Amino acid sequence: KELDASSSSGSSSGIAGSVLDQLLQRLLSGLRSAAVKSLAEVAAGQLMLLLSLGRSVAAVPKYGKPLDDGLDWPIADTDAVAGIMHRQVQAMLQDMQQLAAAFKSAAPGILQALQEAAVARSAGDAQAEAAPVGSFAAEAGLQQAIAAAAEVEADCSIAVSHVKDGFCKLAYVVLLASLHHAGLQQPKGAQTTDTASSISDEAAGSAAAAAEQALVLEGSSA
Repeated sequence: KELDASSSSGSSSGIAGSVLDQLLQRLLSGLRSAAVKSLAEVAAGQLMLLLSLGRSVAAVPKYGKPLDDGLDWPIADTDAVAGIMHRQVQAMLQDMQQLAAAFKSAAPGILQALQEAAVARSAGDAQAEAAPVGSFAAEAGLQQAIAAAAEVEADCSIAVSHVKDGFCKLAYVVLLASLHHAGLQQPKGAQTTDTASSISDEAAGSAAAAAEQALVLEGSSA
């Protein structure tokens, strides 16, 4: 009888541990799905904002006047425009990384909560003893939580790369707007070799400023 009781206890303990393992997998899967959804929504909103900023900067070259959006871009100063864009994108990436960090920290929290539940169950069940806890609190559970956090980090990296790509494309808009402004500053009919050289120098400076901001962004958020 004692053998039967022990066997029954071990069997029920194994079942309890298996149920908790399955529950952990479902919760971590749900966490990852929620993280993907949230990161995608944030990235989409940020890309829409970058698109709006690009339209605003390109308004004067395209329409001959600024948009009525309350933004006054210092088009004559490419460094200033690129700096404004850079700070905006940096804030975007920080928001996204903070969001990912919140989801990543939730993964071990889920594991801990289930471990505590297993302990509480064992304490209230004399036959269960510590077997469910031992079964559930194995290294596999921790590895599942670590893997889930790593997947969220990978998802965040993908979202970040899309925002960075958007910023790089926006840098070209800043460059074109700057070149248009430089051309307007030249007197009509004065397109001499010196003037063309001046605009070429302006183009080189604008391209360098945009490229520098893109590289700074890449390095600061890597």
